Amino acid sequence: MTSIRVVLCCNDRDGSFEGCVSAVKVGTCLDLDAISLDRPPRMGFVQFAGLTRIVRISGRAFPIAGYSRCQPAPTADTVWMEPAIVAELLNFLKSKGTFSADGGEAWAGEIWDREGGAFTACELEGKA
Repeated sequence: MTSIRVVLCCNDRDGSFEGCVSAVKVGTCLDLDAISLDRPPRMGFVQFAGLTRIVRISGRAFPIAGYSRCQPAPTADTVWMEPAIVAELLNFLKSKGTFSADGGEAWAGEIWDREGGAFTACELEGKA
């Protein structure tokens, strides 16, 4: 199955984990920024058997297929998720109202901005 790259801005300039996420970039399709940088959503990573397997954002756990620390920059960590999990993550973040769309492809921005709009795995697969 295809994995989608999700970049989480969760580190300070020196690469130290901050425990919160200020921005999310989903493949090439959607860039999200936290609405409040004073209180961005809390997050953490969960390890099993020495490998990072879950990202937890605002108390909700999302399984990941891969993890890379401080990539593509010291301020960000990258995870890879299956399309259905990415859709679940995006729909959860949208429901929380803590992020705004700040870039990406028009189709994804329209879903994000549309009231009642929801992401599906089919839409994300091959587009993200």
